Amino acid sequence: MKIHNSRQSLSLQRGAAVLLVSIILLIGVTLITVFAARVGVMDQRIAANEYRHKEAQAAADAALEQSSAFIENNTDLYEGTVGGTSPWKDCTNVAIKDVLPCKIGSKSYDLAYDGVIATTAIEPLEYTVSLTSNIASDSYIVYEASSAGNIITAIGTGKSLDDTGEAFSQVSYGKTTFITPGVVPPVLASGVDLSGSFTIIADPRVTHNQTDCKTVTPLNVSPITNDNGDILGDLSLWVDGSGSGGTWQTCGIDSYVDSSATSAWGGPLKCVYEYTDTDDWSNCACDPDDHLSDSGAGSSAGYTPTYDHPDIKGPWNVIEDFPDSPFEHFFNGKTVAEVKAIAQSDGIYVDGPCNDSHTAGYKTNAKPIIWCTGDATFTTSGEQYNPIIAVSEGKLKLNAGANVWGIFVGLTDFTANGGAKVHGAVIVEDTDTYSFLTNGDYEQIYDFCVLSGLQDDAVNSDIAKLAYSAKDFQSN
Repeated sequence: MKIHNSRQSLSLQRGAAVLLVSIILLIGVTLITVFAARVGVMDQRIAANEYRHKEAQAAADAALEQSSAFIENNTDLYEGTVGGTSPWKDCTNVAIKDVLPCKIGSKSYDLAYDGVIATTAIEPLEYTVSLTSNIASDSYIVYEASSAGNIITAIGTGKSLDDTGEAFSQVSYGKTTFITPGVVPPVLASGVDLSGSFTIIADPRVTHNQTDCKTVTPLNVSPITNDNGDILGDLSLWVDGSGSGGTWQTCGIDSYVDSSATSAWGGPLKCVYEYTDTDDWSNCACDPDDHLSDSGAGSSAGYTPTYDHPDIKGPWNVIEDFPDSPFEHFFNGKTVAEVKAIAQSDGIYVDGPCNDSHTAGYKTNAKPIIWCTGDATFTTSGEQYNPIIAVSEGKLKLNAGANVWGIFVGLTDFTANGGAKVHGAVIVEDTDTYSFLTNGDYEQIYDFCVLSGLQDDAVNSDIAKLAYSAKDFQSN
């Protein structure tokens, strides 16, 4: 009889169980390894795609910087005319209307800038620098006429080095002006202290069609009217409050005459129309029979506005409410810091006091402005057909006998001494804290040529980025 060995049977069973567990563990490890490998490969692909995207986006952003810089340095682009001074191509042309940059995605533009007009294709802007590794990066400029106003858009395109990633960047610009395109009164200040003998030649608020201010005559100007057809009166001081003393007067341009000479249109010579910056203006005075206002000796109450001249002085000005900041009103909403930065980049910037000698070369700058961080003293600055904008952070002073042409802006005190003549305007920011003081025979004279020269598009046009217009996107 055979005897069964139960111990050996149990040992064999334990071996089978170990084998089964080992196989299960091996399968699990294999699955984990395969999964980890797939995850690793996926991570590599994601990382590679992210790298290519960043490479393409960086190239697009670099191109956008190029086109944006080009726009900011070529304000004539805003002309937006095919065949004008800028080489625009018409995007309605069937050969280019559906290709970049005339069309990006579903967005179509009216014009595209192309420096090579002779070819059908739209060439990208030429670069001032090149990207390394021959990464594709192109800059374009397009123009769009819309109900919100004409818009220029800078576009940058970029590709990754292997051409598998493509990205776009864009930002839009709108036209703005350096100074207000509207009326600029001879004096804009929050309060004045007029002493001595003070004369204002008022802004008659007229329109004329002559592109050259030298052709303006009393015979070819038209008064500005309101919506009801009423003729708006002359504008002299635009102030918030009063406090003037001494003897002062306001007269119109036609009444500011030199009685010792004969006008080409008959009667006494009309100074503003017929004198230039080479004349001494010594005999010019308001016709005593044709004043708009006259304070009388020692008067501190000013004068009462009339129906014909409602805007000469005071809070009854009918153009608009007195601005919180005369400075920002004149510079079309720009802050002191913004205008200062413009002077540093496009004008003359003097860190300290300045005088006439510091204005040399102002006519050749992008903006005819001089900014002084200290006191400023002027005697012969500016010209009738090349006026200057002078800004002083300290005291702004006009010497006795000064004959200056332009807009003179003081952030603190303003003083004009005897015999000084300003052809243009004086703007003082804060006379509640500081002073607006005149001594002796001071004349503040509105001049067509000064204001039209500074408001001319060639000098006054700027292009500013539109808020929230920046956009980055990729096609793959």
